[in-house]
Amino acid sequence: MKCSPSRFALVAFGFAVVGALVCADARATTIIPMSDEDLALSSRAIVEGRVLSIDVQLNTEQTAVYSFVSFRVTRVIKGDLVRGQTIVLKQIGGRTGSDDTQFWGLPYFAPRWRMLLFLNTDDDGAFHVAHLSLARAFSRTTRTRRASCTALRGTGPISR
Repeated sequence: MKCSPSRFALVAFGFAVVGALVCADARATTIIPMSDEDLALSSRAIVEGRVLSIDVQLNTEQTAVYSFVSFRVTRVIKGDLVRGQTIVLKQIGGRTGSDDTQFWGLPYFAPRWRMLLFLNTDDDGAFHVAHLSLARAFSRTTRTRRASCTALRGTGPISR
């Protein structure tokens, strides 16, 4: 059976449409690892502390959802922050009502988590975690009462 050029073009177009539809929802984020030294040098502040609360809001332009993370600083490693100070991180991403903004690679927070954060500021001066999820670690105390930090390189909720 011989295939006419117009039939071949129609079949090829059909495969292209199906391929585009199948791949339309594919998402990925590529994060290039940094050394701890480069991460520290490129961060405005490095702090340890505890997440107090998270407030999720739609921005005034109603184009994106932001998470505002209240964080109590317990130790300052770098920067002009003060131990005991409460800062608010402004991170793009979150869900409120029917509004949802997601970017893979963004850090995830939960109330009462003790964390080590590498921070930078936006143009408006608001703090955010530097370099996506590369710049946060979960801090925990072991049975010997020694603190240890575990890098949280993944995204999304973390089961404990």
